[in-house]
Amino acid sequence: MGKIKVITNVTLDGVMQSPARPEEDPRDGFRHGGWGAPYAAMVFGSGLLVQSLMRWNLMDELTLLIHPLILGSGRRLFPSGGVSAVLQ
Repeated sequence: MGKIKVITNVTLDGVMQSPARPEEDPRDGFRHGGWGAPYAAMVFGSGLLVQSLMRWNLMDELTLLIHPLILGSGRRLFPSGGVSAVLQ
């Protein structure tokens, strides 16, 4: 069976919401959409999918592309009270 490898973009403060375009994901009044554009961030999946894979321990590898900025608000990969993951 193949391995599940996840590659995702996050900021230093863990925000992964709407990296590609301003209108991509404006939920909860998020105003920083498109933050990854200056870093040529590629977007392939959703944060909910990644969190679901973590919840069921289905990921074999997680690669975080951490961008050098802090947004202060937005949906995070590892939210408080969210899914716990054992990373090796």
